[in-house]
Amino acid sequence: MATIYDLLPVFHQIEPNNLKGLQPGFVVSQMNVVKDDSIIKKVNNVRYVENGMLGQITKGGIKAADGTEKVLFVVYNEPIVTIGHNVYNYATDIDNEDVRLVQLIPGDEWTTDIKPDETAYAAEIAAGRIAEVKGDEGDYSRDDFFKTTELADGTEAHHYVFLG
Repeated sequence: MATIYDLLPVFHQIEPNNLKGLQPGFVVSQMNVVKDDSIIKKVNNVRYVENGMLGQITKGGIKAADGTEKVLFVVYNEPIVTIGHNVYNYATDIDNEDVRLVQLIPGDEWTTDIKPDETAYAAEIAAGRIAEVKGDEGDYSRDDFFKTTELADGTEAHHYVFLG
C-alpha cells in the first residue's frame, strides 16, 4: 500500500566524511545555475540540484562538472527535515534558494548513493580526479575505517576520494 512518503521526490544523498573546504569557508552559494544544464533535475516542473553532484563555476554560472574544469566542487546543502520523521530534502530548489558548492581539496572524502558509472561521476573518474574507495585489494584498499556499503536509510553507498 502506498503512503504519502511514496509521493515525495527522491534525490541523491551525501555524507561529507571529510570536506576540508568547509573549514576555511571555500564555499560558493550565491550564483545562478546555468539554465537547463545537466546538473538540474526537474520534478513536477520544479528545478532541483541534488546533494552529491559535482559542479564547476563558469562565466555563465554553476554547471555540471565534465572532467575538464580547473576547480571541482561538490554540492552539499545541509539536509532539511521537510515532513515527518527522517524525511529529508537532499536537494536545492534553485528557483527559491541558492545551491551551495564546497570546493574539493585533494584528500577530501565523501559517501553518496551516486554510482561511479553515472554521468555525474564517470567523467571525473575517467579524468583521474576522483576514485572510489572500495576496501578491496588494490588501489585505495587501506581505508577500511570509512568503507561502507549503505547509507543510514539502507540505500547503496559509494565512498569517494578527491585526488586533485
